[in-house]
Amino acid sequence: MAGPLDGVRIVDFTLYQQGPYATVMLADMGAEVIKVERREGERTRGYAGWTGVAFYANNRRKRSIAVDARSPQGRAIVLRLAERSHALVHNFRPGVMERLGLGYDDVQQANPAIVYARASGWGAVGPRARQASVDLIAQAAGGVMSRTGFESDPPLPLGAAVADQLGAIHLCSAILAGVVRAARTGEGSQADVSLFGSQIAAQGPELAAHVMGKREPRRAGSGEGLRSTGGVSGAFATADGWIALAADEQALPRLREAIGAATEDSPQAIGDAADELVEALRARLPQWPTAEWLTHLAALDIAAGPVRGYAEILDDPRARANGHIVEVDHPAWGRQAVVGSPIVYNDAPLADPGGIPEVGESTEILLEEIGYGWDEIAALRDAEII
Repeated sequence: MAGPLDGVRIVDFTLYQQGPYATVMLADMGAEVIKVERREGERTRGYAGWTGVAFYANNRRKRSIAVDARSPQGRAIVLRLAERSHALVHNFRPGVMERLGLGYDDVQQANPAIVYARASGWGAVGPRARQASVDLIAQAAGGVMSRTGFESDPPLPLGAAVADQLGAIHLCSAILAGVVRAARTGEGSQADVSLFGSQIAAQGPELAAHVMGKREPRRAGSGEGLRSTGGVSGAFATADGWIALAADEQALPRLREAIGAATEDSPQAIGDAADELVEALRARLPQWPTAEWLTHLAALDIAAGPVRGYAEILDDPRARANGHIVEVDHPAWGRQAVVGSPIVYNDAPLADPGGIPEVGESTEILLEEIGYGWDEIAALRDAEII
């Protein structure tokens, strides 16, 4: 079955994670994503460690065209691609695409209905718009690091690149909205989605509570600092591991029943006794294994789940069945598991995860699709444009 974005074409200039994850989301939903690379390949392909691995996780299902976009002939290729596409996406600092002759005004002349989307560090305007940023910096400036860990800890980042991921999800949303607008009105648009703004957006209730004086900022600790309704939440040790649970005020009587504690009568009394209940949980939960607690708490309709590592997630049949973990063919490492899409349509995973494109593997085919003849393609290759 065709994906919901079947027929949508995206020109992808993005690097690292925020941009590439946004476009792989679009690819998973059926869009044709054309990754524009240097003739020698995107530089992150060859990076060792996390960045190199991230390239393969975030660029499956894409087609690769290798072109020297700095040359007039290469610029003409990109503009011809843009003319036949719904969106162009990049995450360069302000001025880079403009110097290539591929800024918004240039691209819009080729395609007035195009969505021109930029993943940025600090936003489109303001005193830091041209400054560098990465996930860690966004977590720091956006307030997340100040709330992670315990009160005695230094500022701590989260254990995953959440600024990049949230920025990617917001970027994907902006592109989709722009494509819908263009389909309805024929008008293009320019969108900027920043790491900084995405971190702030993730903390709307917390910031609102702070502004209105309803709640002082508090470190999250093992989860107890995330309480926002007077209830109880956190991670607790069991006989064989750890369990996370969350109960609002209405669920506290059931939670007390679950651990055999006396139930308070009034909601106010329950709220006042939340810290005492946390101590009771810390004493009681180590008496049973995690699996028994999960069954027991589920029977009382209390939200709970195991604290798990990556190996357990990779082995989870639910993750495989829903397409959250998929396998792709890596040119050097063979068949490997990577993260798939969290979206399920009609009770089925979105699409086959596809493979990782070799550098420029679709260059000649794409050039032919956008109107280049074989003599022109040969001349471009001889001139080292492609």
